[in-house]
Formats: sequence, structure tokens, C-alpha cells
Amino acid sequence: MVKSCAFLLCFPLYLMAGPVSYDIVYVRAPRAGNNNYIRFPDVFFPTAMPPGSDLMLLHPDGSEETYHPP
Repeated sequence: MVKSCAFLLCFPLYLMAGPVSYDIVYVRAPRAGNNNYIRFPDVFFPTAMPPGSDLMLLHPDGSEETYHPP
């Protein structure tokens, strides 16, 4: 049992995960340096995006699209 627990702790989880078959939506935001605080969108502030942020769509084949609102 100890060997199996040690294997699970040492084995990287990203090697166990396979490719996904669905699109992923994320926000790409510019950095403002190492010491500047930027508020990112989250549950409490869903509309707080820094200027210059893009809404991105990542397809399973690795291609990306940028959403441009009408």
C-alpha cells in the first residue's frame, strides 16, 4: 500500500489526463508587472476585466478565436 501511495503522489496528474473534446473559454489579460495589482473577473466581480483583455475560445485542435462583440 505504501508503494501505491508513493506512486500516486509522485506521478504527475497531467500525464493521466487525456485530451478534451470540447471548447474552453477563458479571458486573456495583459500583465501590468510583478508588483501591480490587477483585479481579474471572478464570482464576486464578474465584469471586472482590465483594459485590453480578450475573451478567448480554445478549440480541441489547439486553434484559438478572439471574441469581438458587435
